[in-house]
Amino acid sequence: QVIDDESEEDDGDAEQWAVVEMRDGGEEQSHPLFVDPGRTEDRFWIGRDASCEVTLDAASVSRRHAELVVRRTGVGEYITFVQLDASARNGVKVDGRKILAKTLTRVRFGQSLLIGNVRIRIVGPGSTSVAEEAPAVNAAATQVVEEEEEEEAAVNE
Repeated sequence: QVIDDESEEDDGDAEQWAVVEMRDGGEEQSHPLFVDPGRTEDRFWIGRDASCEVTLDAASVSRRHAELVVRRTGVGEYITFVQLDASARNGVKVDGRKILAKTLTRVRFGQSLLIGNVRIRIVGPGSTSVAEEAPAVNAAATQVVEEEEEEEAAVNE
């Protein structure tokens, strides 16, 4: 699941990321991911199946629903994408917009993703210390997303 086509050195210092699942009642469940800074790309499956790196226990989530793609663009710099699997029935939404199957859609830290009926956010380096501050960052990211949506709505009026 990891593509390592241009790896130079692997120093073994994986960076901790997380997919944070937003549950009913404001609870959050963190699903840790480890991104290898020595690789050009890491891929993580999100789905109901136990073989997925991020397992979401919901009937609206397909066994292998979507793939999170993390591409390294420089030292400590990454671009993240989400890609819907063609066989997923209930789709993926990024900030309320449906994405197309087998199309890489760029996502930013803190953006709201809907996998089936499960809301998640991605937390990574530079956005927080995943283990200690994920809820606070998600609250801040939610505020940023809400402000961007308000600005976008004002421009479209």
